[in-house]
Amino acid sequence: MIYQELITYSVTNAAIAKLKDEYLQLKVVGFTDKKGYALCHEARMILVSKRGEVEKRRKELKSDSLAFGKQVDSEARRITLELESIENHLREQQDIIDKEKVRIKEEAERFEKEKSEAIRHRLNERVKNLISVGAEFLLEEIEQLSDEDFDLMLSRVTARFNEETKQAELIAEELLKAKKEQDRTAKILREQQEENGRLILEAARRDREALDREVAERKDRERKEKEINDAIIAVKIKAEKLARENLADQAMFDSVKIEFPTIEICWGEICRLRKEAAQKI
Repeated sequence: MIYQELITYSVTNAAIAKLKDEYLQLKVVGFTDKKGYALCHEARMILVSKRGEVEKRRKELKSDSLAFGKQVDSEARRITLELESIENHLREQQDIIDKEKVRIKEEAERFEKEKSEAIRHRLNERVKNLISVGAEFLLEEIEQLSDEDFDLMLSRVTARFNEETKQAELIAEELLKAKKEQDRTAKILREQQEENGRLILEAARRDREALDREVAERKDRERKEKEINDAIIAVKIKAEKLARENLADQAMFDSVKIEFPTIEICWGEICRLRKEAAQKI
């Protein structure tokens, strides 16, 4: 390896091999092997010292290499700056053309974008205008039309749309009139039906009231007839009773006529007998 001969340490490969032969044989046999423990400790301390020597030498060698590295980097930066100054000059000269190319390209792209936006805006306006008058169209066709041809087309379809709109308004007006007349006729018919219904209900009410009066009058007549019949029956019963009583009184009068020569005496006896008969009942 390059510069390998410059890297020298006091611990050589031969020394490491010797240390391995001596120390790798050392062992501690069990917890009570104090001698083996002491030998291992002594050997480890020697190795620690050797590692310290190696680290010290490493720093010495590295300090020289770091100084060299700084010199290398410094020189590289100096050369790079010189080259970059030349390169920057050349880039500036190239930019005279390259930047102009970029500007021209950006300008062309901007122009194309604005042109596309203008075309798209014009097409949108055409579509909006045609839709507003209910026109049927193909997008590809109206896109290819010149402004003059499109204006002519729009004027034609607008005139047709206005005429159709006027006719539609007239039809709508006639329909509205017909609807109002229909509503008026329906209202009259509905009012007539309601009036007929009211008259029918009124006639039914009067018939029901007449029937109710007739029923009431019939019941009243029947009640009065019953009262008269009951009164007649009561009178008949009373008359029969009086007749029977008169016959009984006459018989008694005849039987006692001889015994009681005067009327006063006779009626006195009749009253006594009637009292007795009453008490027996």
